[in-house]
Amino acid sequence: MHSIYVEGPGDKKFVEDFIKLISLDNLISEVTPVGGWPGLRLLGPKLLERFDLGGKNLVVFDADSDKENKERWLDELENELNSELLDRDKGQFNIESQASLKFERFFFPNNHDEGELETLLLQCINQEHSHILDCFEAYKVCIANQNQYVLPDNKSKIYAYCQAILGKNKRNYLDKRLWNFDNFNAKPFKDFLLNSIVA
Repeated sequence: MHSIYVEGPGDKKFVEDFIKLISLDNLISEVTPVGGWPGLRLLGPKLLERFDLGGKNLVVFDADSDKENKERWLDELENELNSELLDRDKGQFNIESQASLKFERFFFPNNHDEGELETLLLQCINQEHSHILDCFEAYKVCIANQNQYVLPDNKSKIYAYCQAILGKNKRNYLDKRLWNFDNFNAKPFKDFLLNSIVA
């Protein structure tokens, strides 16, 4: 069984629904929100335990605007944990043949571009309701023209989209009235999960 580590509860809900959608939920033992990058380091013993049990540690975070820094940080954490493994297991294994802990990594929206989960979600809305986002853009222009207000972010846009259709902000990612995850924008995340979990 494998573990997936995400930033927050909203990410957890999305990943849990998405792995159900592609029928991988029986291969994942848990999806854990870690509260951001520092929280992952605090889970060092848990990451080592999953590795010891033969499972994989998947890290799914937002790329934001600093994906390279996050990659470098994950490399450093891998090195620290592998040093702990070597120290712990010294004399028990042939060091050359010992496997090393490695994170399977994905950065929203597509593992290449800047952005976050909401960037991906905006690309995967049900096109039947795309005009809702046009209305939201007009709202943003109106606010921007006032020159005194903070513009709403993508989280606000997703909130408004769900509320307009459902009458409440309920992010059920299995609801096809809201989402189309069969489109090409969701393919990088789907491929990542299939390649990391099934392979």
